[in-house]
Amino acid sequence: MIWNRHSKLAFTLAVLSILPACVKVAQVSFSVSSLSFAPQVASPGGSPSAPQSVILTSTGQTNLTISSIDASGDFSQTNDCPSSLAQNATCTIQVTFAPNAIGAISGAITLSS
Repeated sequence: MIWNRHSKLAFTLAVLSILPACVKVAQVSFSVSSLSFAPQVASPGGSPSAPQSVILTSTGQTNLTISSIDASGDFSQTNDCPSSLAQNATCTIQVTFAPNAIGAISGAITLSS
């Protein structure tokens, strides 16, 4: 039995366009800046961890347009986020971890807008 000892997931925002200063800007906040998952057996195709939730909040001056939300590495995500999140509205990202190797594993959830 092989255990994965460390796993950490960070959250990032990818901005796909830069707008002039006079334009209202969409902004976001995440309820956490990272997640840590308990050690689990590293097994390709194995069962994922229990999901952990992250709340995404649109904090800017206009609606947030969401192009994609992607997980890297041995992490995966599902979400209930619409393609346009209204000002001060929230949605939830559920993240799971299924390691394919042992050791410290890092990843990221990237929100593209």
